[in-house]
Amino acid sequence: MKYKNMIGLLVVLAMMACVREKDVLTRNLQICYSVCPYHDGLLIANWGTDSIDPLSREGKGYIAFHKEGVTSILIPADGTLSAPKGMAVKDDYLFVADFNQVVVYNLNKITAQPQQIPFPEGHDFVSDVAIIGNVLLVAVTNNSTIFALDISNLAHVDVGSLAIYAIVPGATSLCVVDYHLFIGSSTTYGDPTEFNVIYMIDDLSNPVPQPITHRVGQYQDLTLTPDRESLYFIDRNSSKLGRLEFSTGIINFIDVPMQWQSPSSLIWWNNQFVISDRVMNTIWLSQL
Repeated sequence: MKYKNMIGLLVVLAMMACVREKDVLTRNLQICYSVCPYHDGLLIANWGTDSIDPLSREGKGYIAFHKEGVTSILIPADGTLSAPKGMAVKDDYLFVADFNQVVVYNLNKITAQPQQIPFPEGHDFVSDVAIIGNVLLVAVTNNSTIFALDISNLAHVDVGSLAIYAIVPGATSLCVVDYHLFIGSSTTYGDPTEFNVIYMIDDLSNPVPQPITHRVGQYQDLTLTPDRESLYFIDRNSSKLGRLEFSTGIINFIDVPMQWQSPSSLIWWNNQFVISDRVMNTIWLSQL
């Protein structure tokens, strides 16, 4: 019996090794919350802490960079970032959502002091960012608000231009495609409510959010594949990848070859899904 158990254990370990080598990035990651494409690689936001506290102020956050099989530290922990979440890049300037601020890095001058854009008092869950032309949109989950910020001058962002763009219950994730804005909603704590659904703004100059599904969930992130026929999402309470088909409005779920614990970010990159799992300190890669 012991011999059979040992054989079984070896088989499991071999399978895990194969998956780890092909479908997982783990090096230099510690509570990896989000990923962002950059120069044929991936920027990875890490909290650098031992506990999962989205309101952390420990200042241990850092940004890793993965390219061609190598993951290294691009922006080290220097006390500026605490719980970095969503990211976006424009012309080598990186915008990072973090606690109650957005931090702006010049990726051509990593050692230069970053710009820090504070949010009004009480906006303590700045969760995601998206760029439309010269405007940065910022989702704040705990205040159900999306802000807009003028970023026409990347080297000196006009902090005074920060203004409310739209009100969306539990706004958590932003996805801009073809001048449409999709918004995933969730709660910071507790169970989701009837308002935690997926919304869309189809006229960016007149932001009126409308639900595009009535399925209640904890929508952590959204993305579209190149065919633009379906919106994919991750729900932190589901072990499967969700898909909303635009032509029918039907939502179905897809089995994935990994067993994530706390998915927090989803993108389509290099013909595959990239999913960050902050609990397992892992970036999953899946072509499905």
